[in-house]
Amino acid sequence: MEGKAEGKAEELIAFRSMLKNILRIKFGEVPPLVLQRIDQSAQAELAGWIERSISAPTLAALFGDDAAPVQAGRT
Repeated sequence: MEGKAEGKAEELIAFRSMLKNILRIKFGEVPPLVLQRIDQSAQAELAGWIERSISAPTLAALFGDDAAPVQAGRT
């Protein structure tokens, strides 16, 4: 059972890494809030984002307000 759990964890890490790479290649710098959402998401949600990222015109189309760039002076 432990091996299965480790395999699932490694798979989840791979999905997160794949999505971050896709977004970075397609959109450039990925905002911290988007990275945080990715790191906290389950595999099913990650798979959906990976699929939708292919046709999404912007990060905001995938992640809404979390994709807004951080402006200088904002906290």
